[in-house]
Amino acid sequence: MKINVIRSGELKSHLNESKKKLKLRLLPLFLFSITSNAITAGTFYFGVYVSTSAIKKLNKDEQFAVLDHELGHIRWLKSDLILLFYFTSPVFFINYLLFRDYMMCLYTLPFFILFLILRFFMLEHIMNRKLNSEFIADKTSAELGNSHGLISALTKIENCNQKNSSKIVLIIIKFIYWFYFSNRSFYPSTSERIKKINEYT
Repeated sequence: MKINVIRSGELKSHLNESKKKLKLRLLPLFLFSITSNAITAGTFYFGVYVSTSAIKKLNKDEQFAVLDHELGHIRWLKSDLILLFYFTSPVFFINYLLFRDYMMCLYTLPFFILFLILRFFMLEHIMNRKLNSEFIADKTSAELGNSHGLISALTKIENCNQKNSSKIVLIIIKFIYWFYFSNRSFYPSTSERIKKINEYT
C-alpha cells in the first residue's frame, strides 16, 4: 500500500475551505491518498486519507461530501475518544506478551484490564457511541451543503465495496466484529444514514 501526501488540487483546497467553516483553522491537518481497491476514507492523528479508488470512482461532489464527513469526525473528536481507547488497548497488551518487559507490563496491564471491563460491561454504550459518531459526521457534511453528494457516495460505496471485497478479507472482518462487538455491526446501515441525511436538509 502506497501513501502519498496531497499538497494541492481541488480536494486540498476544499479541505482548507471546510476547515475554516468548521472553525478548525488552527488544527494542522494533512491530506493523504492510499492505494486501495475499496472506496474508503478515514482519519488518523492529524490527517485525513482517501483511497485512490475514491478519487477515481467518485465525482467531485461525492469526494467533497466524504471529505467533510471525515472532518465531522475530527470536529466532534470527543465522541470517538472512547472508541480509540477501546480499539488500541488490546494492542498494548500484545506488546507486553511479546516483549515481557517489566515496565511494559506496568504500562500495559491497566489498559488491558480496562479493555476487558469495557468489552463486557460497556459494549452497548460503545456501540451507541460509534453509531452516533457516524450520524454526527454525516450531519456535519450535510450542513456544509453535501446532502446529495453524500447520499450518492454512500450508495456507490456500498455497491462497489461489496463487489471488490475478497472472501478472506470478509472472514477477517467478521472475526473482528465477533471479537469486539459480538458480531453486531458498528456502522449504521446505508438506508439508516440516508434517512437521517434527508432529515438534516
